[in-house]
Amino acid sequence: MFLLAAKSATASHRQAEIIEVILRNGWNYFRSRIIKDAQPEQPALPLPHVLRQILIELGPTFVKLGQLLSTRPDLLSPEYIAVLETLQNNVPALPWNEIEPILQNAFGESFQS
Repeated sequence: MFLLAAKSATASHRQAEIIEVILRNGWNYFRSRIIKDAQPEQPALPLPHVLRQILIELGPTFVKLGQLLSTRPDLLSPEYIAVLETLQNNVPALPWNEIEPILQNAFGESFQS
């Protein structure tokens, strides 16, 4: 039961992080869905460069999603494909101090940088 509550709290925290990144980058469709007094807009993707920045800020899993989407011209317009293709070889590296705790947690070992 405690484990389920801990997972729920972690999920809620991650959801809050995702919403924060989306709002900080100005994806206004989501702003109108979250803020009750706002008028709902038609669903629309953010501008290509905004979508790329959102994916980068959300981390490696979202960058991988962007890389996958960059190979799907049947789903996105050429403008989005061109911007997302840059995720194939031009993504800022994560600092070691963010990676090390994840590895230690997963493998229970200390890693030397």
